[in-house]
Amino acid sequence: MELEYRLLTPGERWPDDAASLAAAIRSQGPFQPVVEMAGPELWAHDAAVGLTSHARLAPYPAQSYESLIAPPGYAPRMTDRDRDTALPFQRAVEIRTSAAPDSDPTTVALFHATVTDGLWWLLGGFLADPYRRTVWGWRRWRGDQPLATHAAETAQHLAAARREGGPA
Repeated sequence: MELEYRLLTPGERWPDDAASLAAAIRSQGPFQPVVEMAGPELWAHDAAVGLTSHARLAPYPAQSYESLIAPPGYAPRMTDRDRDTALPFQRAVEIRTSAAPDSDPTTVALFHATVTDGLWWLLGGFLADPYRRTVWGWRRWRGDQPLATHAAETAQHLAAARREGGPA
């Protein structure tokens, strides 16, 4: 099973060292990831929980944000300040976390949300959440709900997809 988020970001490259990203992830959740980067690819792996998230910096398609919020698209959840101070998007970061079918959905979802949040702290931007069909602004993601609540909703989606035998 695989979970995915997409981060629309003004960032154009990964941080200069993997240690800063690992520290950002550790500060957001109960994980101890090892982070590796190679060009546009990034992997965050936590051996203790047996999970890996893969992120890829991709070119930003010019109509990506507009197509996300066009009806019946994702609901934009951001403050006026988020919108007004947003820098032009430069990249779309695709973040995927894969897990074995017998993995605990709550742990998988929390790891996925924690890695995503760590990337977001360092790169900024808006987060496209397919489980809520929402594009989150920086303040709304953190202000409306704690990270564990975001993860719980994603875990419910993952558990339901596993029961139905479909993709997460």
